[in-house]
Amino acid sequence: MRKCQECDHDNLVGAMVCEDCGFPLMTGQSGDAAAPVYGAVPVHTAGFDLRDEMRVYIEFVGFETRIELKPNAQTTFGRQDTNGAANPDVDLTPYGAFEKGVSRTHALMQRREHALMLQDLGSSNGTLVNGRRVAANQPRLIQDGDEIMFGQLAARVHFV
Repeated sequence: MRKCQECDHDNLVGAMVCEDCGFPLMTGQSGDAAAPVYGAVPVHTAGFDLRDEMRVYIEFVGFETRIELKPNAQTTFGRQDTNGAANPDVDLTPYGAFEKGVSRTHALMQRREHALMLQDLGSSNGTLVNGRRVAANQPRLIQDGDEIMFGQLAARVHFV
């Protein structure tokens, strides 16, 4: 079992986020004391009004890549598997998705009128927004500047 440092919940070995509170669990080097991978990020208060002319970009922390979401479309995030059964719109494999606990079908992002919504699709290691766990299959409002964790893969959202 792996104890959460935030809420003291006992989690299964290999879990990357606490099943109870969503806090990122620690990663250690071959039995060494663990250190947090990411801490909680302050919640942003500006920028949830997504006007029609605005573009939405996702940039992945530690990479120089950013992707643009298509207007009024839904976009799935995950990683492709070798047999082609999982085919997300955005394949996170090039960003170390397997090692960072990203599921094959991890999350869904959708523009709805003047808002951007994120939904975890029941992923194994969860999705966090600004350090708070997103409940599976429950849409969550995304704001400009929010940090999203797909498992342990960090990304930032920008409205331009």
